[in-house]
Amino acid sequence: SWDDPSHPIAGTWTWLYSAGGIGGNYQSPENTGSQRQLLIWESYYSDYIDGELVRQGSSTISQEDDYVLGSENGDVFKLDNGWVYGWRLQNDSLYLYDQCFDCFVYVFVRE
Repeated sequence: SWDDPSHPIAGTWTWLYSAGGIGGNYQSPENTGSQRQLLIWESYYSDYIDGELVRQGSSTISQEDDYVLGSENGDVFKLDNGWVYGWRLQNDSLYLYDQCFDCFVYVFVRE
């Protein structure tokens, strides 16, 4: 269910910004003109840009080594397309981290 504590990132999330990369890129709705929404259920996700579904599929939340955050048994969000993100919650914000160095962090706020 949406409020199941074993699925702490389940819910509807609105994109605030993305930052990272070798050049220190910063992207947000203000400078891209795009809105993004991420819906996460128990084992499924949907990703929308400007109201259009751009990606969906199965997902898992687990604990594995998180090389970017430098922790063993870190919180990991895996998508069925092979993408893996480290994640953390801070207040009503969700931080998704690419699992590579000089990559991006994607920040969303819970609706």
